[in-house]
Amino acid sequence: MPETNALVPKWYSLLAPLAFLMFMQAAISKKEKPEQISFGDLVGLTEAKASLDRVIKTLGGDPPLARFGEKSPNGVLLFGPEKRGKTTLVNALAYDSKVAYFPITATNIAIEGTSKAIATIQSVFLEARMYAPCLIYIQDVDAIAEKKTAGCDPILLQLLTEMEKCYRDGRLVIVIGSTTKKHEELDTRLTESELFLEEVHVEMPDEDARRGFLIYT
Repeated sequence: MPETNALVPKWYSLLAPLAFLMFMQAAISKKEKPEQISFGDLVGLTEAKASLDRVIKTLGGDPPLARFGEKSPNGVLLFGPEKRGKTTLVNALAYDSKVAYFPITATNIAIEGTSKAIATIQSVFLEARMYAPCLIYIQDVDAIAEKKTAGCDPILLQLLTEMEKCYRDGRLVIVIGSTTKKHEELDTRLTESELFLEEVHVEMPDEDARRGFLIYT
């Protein structure tokens, strides 16, 4: 009997950390359900939707589109001024793709401080790899990727490192980063990275698109 009781703390010492880890993962999970809006609901943004359509097909496992050039479509940079529908566009992409969706804001991550921000990036990708194929959306990516006179933001380096890990592991985790900055205002480590193989520009809707929007609403 004493021997049986002596085993209880050993079992507890093994299970307690695992239970705590599962609890913490659920508590800090970045996984969200996208808004229930599809590409078909969006008026205008024709060129942007056409560029992102192959991302949807890739996430869906379409063999002819399983690769962009020599590498998987790890990353897409979404350029455009504020209020042009970049976030709505990504929501529609996530909804139509029917894959796990992880939206985060780089501005919020940056203010956490370097160490905590790096840990957040690691945590998001750890969870994302479990749900692959999936989509990570980083709004205002320029908050961690703006061009600097010296060095590179370590948070950006961690982002690129995690994306490279997904590529090496064969995990289809597509990262879409949106920004209001111009291409030349961003760190070249981001814009020239082979991990970001697509750039999409969200322009002001033309007159026909605006008219269609009024009819649609």
